[in-house]
Amino acid sequence: MSSPALSRRFVLGYAGLWLLGAGFLWWPWLLVRLLRRVRSAERPPLLLAGVASCLGLSLLLALVQAPPAGRVLGAVLNLVVWVCLVLLVAARPSRPELAEAAAGLVGLALVQGVLTALAWAVYPRAQDLVLPLGRLLPDAVLADPSIAAFARTHLAFPDYFAMPVIRSAGILGNPTWGGSLAALGILLLLVDPFRRRRRSARTWLLTGAGVLVLVPSLVLSYSRNTVLALVVALAAAGVVALRHRMSAPGFYAAVSLATAAAGAVLVALPLPALIASLNGTRAGSAETRGEIYRITLDRVLAAPTPLLGSGVKERVPGLVASLGSHSTYLGLLYRGGLVALVLLLVVLAAASWAAWRRRDGWALALVVFVAVWSVAEDLDVGHFVPLALALALASLRSPAPSPREAAPAVPDRFDVQPVTTPEPALSRAVGRGG
Repeated sequence: MSSPALSRRFVLGYAGLWLLGAGFLWWPWLLVRLLRRVRSAERPPLLLAGVASCLGLSLLLALVQAPPAGRVLGAVLNLVVWVCLVLLVAARPSRPELAEAAAGLVGLALVQGVLTALAWAVYPRAQDLVLPLGRLLPDAVLADPSIAAFARTHLAFPDYFAMPVIRSAGILGNPTWGGSLAALGILLLLVDPFRRRRRSARTWLLTGAGVLVLVPSLVLSYSRNTVLALVVALAAAGVVALRHRMSAPGFYAAVSLATAAAGAVLVALPLPALIASLNGTRAGSAETRGEIYRITLDRVLAAPTPLLGSGVKERVPGLVASLGSHSTYLGLLYRGGLVALVLLLVVLAAASWAAWRRRDGWALALVVFVAVWSVAEDLDVGHFVPLALALALASLRSPAPSPREAAPAVPDRFDVQPVTTPEPALSRAVGRGG
């Protein structure tokens, strides 16, 4: 695309929307940009298009029962995200365009990190400020949580775990979303497939400084799921880097020893006590999520048409969130049906395999991050985790770089370039055109 919809400037433009209190409009704005640039020759990724189609069909069927307007609005905004994913991957952006979008995401994470540090330093003076759109929108619109979350600043606010703490949602709607932006920034700083030159000491110093700026946002999110997703994603990139540098026998021997050592450690650790200790700092979190999961699964098993779905997320009195919330997988099963869930799982599996075959540590790290994060969170409007999936899938569908571009002069520990061998598995799985 000569004028890409997902440019660095556009990604950074989210900061302006947040300042207005309109961060929830970023994905709809992206959809408009994508529709203006769509070309008839572009073939959509079939499996992602299938997920979006299931959600759209289930929503149309749900409209017959006249659900609450707020629930319909939330479902439409969620559908916008999936349609954007389809169009972003179908556009097959070049690697320089992907690099620019990734740089914009890192820049946005750094902006959030600086603002979070400032808000923490002056706390509580910058707490709970009403943003402009929060003063203008009617109460009926602000009643939707996905919109109301952006009406006020949440850079630093009080919360309670085992003790009073200061949390931060950064420039997103809730702390888990803010933490995910910081985690993606750290991941993209450490795992960079687009570099053409050897990293100097100055570059490493800047990278370290960037990570230090982002760590407070991640820590103040208090999101255990986000930290776990980041650790597993970095481990996946590290395994690919190790494979890139070792012979096959040495690599598999090292992996076997590491797996055996990890298993021995897990057996030796008092896991029940550790889990209880982690939940003790936020005792209500596991219970409230567990209750949502239980009731959601009961509704799915009792549904007359499990292949489809509810179309909208129903609110049940006594639950802290709607049914189908706090898990992308369970949410897709509930709202889009069994077919939508299976299609997404196949996309993630095919993308992981393609990244492994191509030795593309960057794409594998992003896919793994999304897959782990989605266990306990939603791929929805309001945050940038869906963008990470789009970048990974688009990278795997884009033409492989030439040998001259494929590897830096001296490889770094997490800097793994994809090889030039094409990967037919992903092409068949997600509907590669051409």
